[in-house]
Amino acid sequence: MPAPPAGKPSPSVYLIDTLPDDHRRWDLPAKVPAGTVALALAANAAITVAEVPSVEAPTRYVLSAYDLEDGNRLWEQELPDRALRDGLLVDRDGRVVVALRDGGLVCYGGR
Repeated sequence: MPAPPAGKPSPSVYLIDTLPDDHRRWDLPAKVPAGTVALALAANAAITVAEVPSVEAPTRYVLSAYDLEDGNRLWEQELPDRALRDGLLVDRDGRVVVALRDGGLVCYGGR
């Protein structure tokens, strides 16, 4: 893979930015919170974990799903503790698992 151009933060962003406009469905920065610490793609949604800072309260971590067709948020769930950076996965049955910094795991969508 070629090196990213100056000012590009990572190869993954470089790959997204080099797609022709007719291949893009929506722009990630416009839809996903700036404090995103993890991102996973599922069959029907982009799943994110975002850090939401607050002046009055401790920082919150929020799990969200975004529609792949238009980028609109499908749902949002506040996490019980701080999330581990890149600690997000979606299994083949669509269950979403988030690793927490305290060593815990939370799973959504499964029984």
